Amino acid sequence: MSDRILTLTFFLMFIAIIFVCANVANSQVVKVLLASMEGSRIHLEQFPAYALELNPDEEVWNYLKRVELKNVNCQNLDQLRDELRKAKERLRHKTEVIKSFSRMAGLY
Repeated sequence: MSDRILTLTFFLMFIAIIFVCANVANSQVVKVLLASMEGSRIHLEQFPAYALELNPDEEVWNYLKRVELKNVNCQNLDQLRDELRKAKERLRHKTEVIKSFSRMAGLY
């Protein structure tokens, strides 16, 4: 599946998958999963392709760029990749910040 899944959020044993491309919901694997017992806990939500203000993923990148990597100066792509990985790991533990991305988009 080449489509990019933007956000996977867990709320009290309920899974919301937010995606951009309609091909995700139309794939046979997803249809089988949604028809199963486990699939009853999954809700798919599609974003319009060009509605950046509704996309929490854009807030993640904005936060990483303006907060976590604000004063980072990398000499090459390997160093940038390493700094981005470390920034992503720091963000991963900031659950309130992550929830705020969905609130900004009016999803939470």
